[in-house]
Amino acid sequence: NRYIAVSSIPFVVNSANKARWSFLAPAKFLGNFARTYNGFLEFDLTSFAGDFTSNVVPNPKTFVEISCSTCGGGSGITLAQRNITYLGDTRHFKFTLNELPINEWKKDPQNMFQTQWTSPTYTEFFQVLSAISKIAIYPDITTGQESVGV
Repeated sequence: NRYIAVSSIPFVVNSANKARWSFLAPAKFLGNFARTYNGFLEFDLTSFAGDFTSNVVPNPKTFVEISCSTCGGGSGITLAQRNITYLGDTRHFKFTLNELPINEWKKDPQNMFQTQWTSPTYTEFFQVLSAISKIAIYPDITTGQESVGV
């Protein structure tokens, strides 16, 4: 796979599955992508194994994130797509890259006690696209094992 990399998390029999795994975009997708404003982040997702009917982690949870570690005065800004329902089917995802509320991007408040995430401003969204340090897809939506491909 030349586009996406993933780290393996060891599975321990009879243990709780608490570590979230993700697909991370390689370096060629990081950096200044300001020109993609109003464009799209698209990918296909399918599952090969797993029970997507029980033990599904409830929303809200982050499904896709785009981060800039140097934005926000150096504290970083993470934009996320949350409340995505994925049930293990083969699906094409397409997210518009702008701050309009209809596109449902939310700004991570960087506070685990704050449950309400707000929409980013135009400036915040443009800053993140101008200095992307991480793009992650989190298809780990159950507390059990699953095998998923992007």
